[in-house]
Amino acid sequence: MLDEVFDKYKDNFKHFIIFFILSIVIAFIIKNSGIITFQSTDLNIDNNLEEILSVKNIITILVFILVEIYITTYGLILAKKAIKEEPVHMGESFTDTFSYYPRVLGLNLIFIILIIAINLLLGKLISITTSYGFLMFHFILYFFIIILFWIFTQTIQNYLVYYDGDIGHSIRGGISVGKSYFFKMLGLSIVSSLIGNLPKMESAKNSWIVYVIGILIVNMYNMFMNLYIINLCKIEE
Repeated sequence: MLDEVFDKYKDNFKHFIIFFILSIVIAFIIKNSGIITFQSTDLNIDNNLEEILSVKNIITILVFILVEIYITTYGLILAKKAIKEEPVHMGESFTDTFSYYPRVLGLNLIFIILIIAINLLLGKLISITTSYGFLMFHFILYFFIIILFWIFTQTIQNYLVYYDGDIGHSIRGGISVGKSYFFKMLGLSIVSSLIGNLPKMESAKNSWIVYVIGILIVNMYNMFMNLYIINLCKIEE
């Protein structure tokens, strides 16, 4: 199955170039925008909380999220067309993205709310834990939940785009695919976490060329991963 997906990836690589360029541009803009998030490096929450929650910062983050989700949806549509061996027309693909965008956006809003709730809940549990054993248990539980969350967000999004269904049907179908191919998805998640650290390397912080190369590699892998997951969805037909 990997060989089949890789062949389709190679055959359609030229159609993915615009997606790669857009992903690099938005990542580079975000990197140089000066926005502050809770994941920002060298961040002192006590000193920066007011700046994080400022109207300007929040609006900027929301705009970037909306643009990133559009680019993500565009990439999913390209992956779907590649697996289905449908002709790819750039203008048509950009237009098609708008018909999927509200549903993918809705899914991502659900994902964001869930991950915030999980972080708050486990953060509260950790804060009241005095036993080292229970503290380690909570960290292991959090790690396990994050892996499950990543697997199902990927399968649900790809399932929605492949079958062009509603959110409810896509959640059920995506979870079914995730369970059926759990260990394959687990392997993808491990590779994704390793590759995802490339733009965070010290050399990437000091060189925009290294940073761009890191972002390109991440998105090349993400596109291959989307083809692979959509192919799993196709098998489930």
